Amino acid sequence: MSPRAVVLLSGGLDSATVAAEARERGFELTALSFDYGQRHRAELDAARAVAQQLGIADHRVIRLDPAAFAGSSLTDPAQAVPVDRAGLDDARAIPSTYVPARNAIFLAFALGIAEQLGARDLFVGVNALDYSGYPDCRPEFLAAFEAMANCATKLGVESGGALRLHAPLLALDKAGIVRLGVQRGVDFARTVSCYDADRAGRACGRCDACRLRRRGFEQAGVPDPTRYRGDAEPGVPNDVSAPMGRRLDALAELLQVVDRLRAPDGCPWDRAQTPTSMARFLLEEAAEAHDAVRSCESEPACEELGDLLLVVFLICRMEEQAGRFGCEQVARAVAEKLVRRHPHVFGELRVEGADAVLVNWERIKAEERAAKGEQRSSALDGVPVALPALARAEEIGKKAAKVGFEWPDLEGPVAKIREELDELLAAHAAPEREALHVASEVGDLLFAVVNLARHLRVPPETALRDTIARFERRFRYVEAGLGKPPAEATLEEMEALWQAAKRAERAAGR
Repeated sequence: MSPRAVVLLSGGLDSATVAAEARERGFELTALSFDYGQRHRAELDAARAVAQQLGIADHRVIRLDPAAFAGSSLTDPAQAVPVDRAGLDDARAIPSTYVPARNAIFLAFALGIAEQLGARDLFVGVNALDYSGYPDCRPEFLAAFEAMANCATKLGVESGGALRLHAPLLALDKAGIVRLGVQRGVDFARTVSCYDADRAGRACGRCDACRLRRRGFEQAGVPDPTRYRGDAEPGVPNDVSAPMGRRLDALAELLQVVDRLRAPDGCPWDRAQTPTSMARFLLEEAAEAHDAVRSCESEPACEELGDLLLVVFLICRMEEQAGRFGCEQVARAVAEKLVRRHPHVFGELRVEGADAVLVNWERIKAEERAAKGEQRSSALDGVPVALPALARAEEIGKKAAKVGFEWPDLEGPVAKIREELDELLAAHAAPEREALHVASEVGDLLFAVVNLARHLRVPPETALRDTIARFERRFRYVEAGLGKPPAEATLEEMEALWQAAKRAERAAGR
C-alpha cells in the first residue's frame, strides 16, 4: 500500500507540478485547496481539474473566513492588483498581493489533516527563486515549520521527528518548474496563475503571477496554453463552431448583464425575485424552447434557448448572492459529472452501442448515490413531479421495468389496453356511474397506452404533441377552406375538407 501524503493544491502551475512530482514518488495523495475570498477564485476550479487529471480522488476544498485575510489586494476588491511592477525579482519588495501568513495557515491545516490520516509527508509548491518576494516561500520558513510540526504534534513526537515538509521546487526557477511539469505529464492548460483574470477567463498578462508564468514558459521553450487578453483567440481541437474564446466572451457578457440586473441599483423586478419565484419560469421557458427547437427554425430556437439560459444564470446569481453556489460551481459540477459518466470517451472503458452506454450510465449513477450515502426508499424515486404527465408516466414505467415489473413482449401492453378500455366503457355504462370512477379508468387507459409506446420506443409526450400539431394544422385548413364560420358549416362539409387536408399533407410528404 502506497504511503499517504498531503499536498497543497491551489490550481496554479507550481502546485500542479508538485502534486505530479509527489505522485511520481509513489505517494497516495490528499489534496487541499482553500477558498479564502481570493479574487482569483478561478484557481479553485483549476485545482479540481488538476486533481481530476492527476487521479487524486481525495481532494478537499476548505472554506476560511475572508476577514482573516484582509489587507491584501488578492482579497480586497477595493485594492488594485499591481501590474508591470519594477521589483519583480527583488526579494525585498514584498508586493500588496502578499496574504498575511497564508502559507503558514494552509500548512497548519495540512498538518492537522496529515496527523488525522497518519501521513508523515507534506508537499508544498513554493520556490525560492521566482516567488515575488513572499517571505513564506523562503527555505528558512519551511525549515522552521517542519521543526515546529515535529515538536507540536503527537505524530511528530511519537515518530521521533519523522514528519517531513517537502518542497521539491524550492531551488527551481519557473522555467525549471515548467520542464519538470512536462516530464511529469501535467496538463498546464488546466492551471490558473493570473491574479486578475477577466470574466471570460483570460489572464491579464501583467500581474506578477502572469509575468513569472510567461517568462517560465518562454525560457523553457514550451508553449504557454494560457489565454491572455489581447492574444489572438486559439481554436479548439475538434471544434466545429466558434473558437472557445468567443464563446466564453459571450457567456461572460451575459453574466455581466445578470450581475447588473441584480445589483443594488439594478432592475427592481429582477432584484425582487428569488430562486423559488423563478422556478416556474424554468418550466415556461423550457416549454417554449422545446417548441422552438422542434420547429427546426433557427431564429426562434436561438431566442428561446437564450431566454432559458437567462433564467438559469439568474437563479445561479441569486444562489451565489445567498452564499450557496454560483454559475462556476454549476458548470464545473456538470462538466465533472459528464466526464465521470463517460469513461468510454474520457477513459479507457470500451462499450458497444448506445444501450451499453445507458447501462453503464445507470451503474455509475448508482455508485455516485452510494458514495454520497443516498438511499432511495423506492425504485420509482427520482422522477420529477413537474414533468408533463405523459413524460412522467413513461419514466415511472421505465423505472418499474428496470426491477423486473415488465411485460416480456408487446402482447402484454396490448392486452392491458383492451382490458382498461373494457373497464372504462363498463364504468361509463354503469347505472350508478360516478365521475371519479370514470376519470380513474380514463387515467388507467392512458397509462396503458404510455406503456405500449414505451415498448415501441416511441416517446409518448412527443407523439401526442405531434398529433396535436397535426390536428391543429388540419383544422386550420378546414377553417380556411370553408369560407364561413365553422359553426355555420355542416359536419359533411368539414369532413370533406379534413380529408382534403390529409391528402395535401401526404402530397407534401408530411
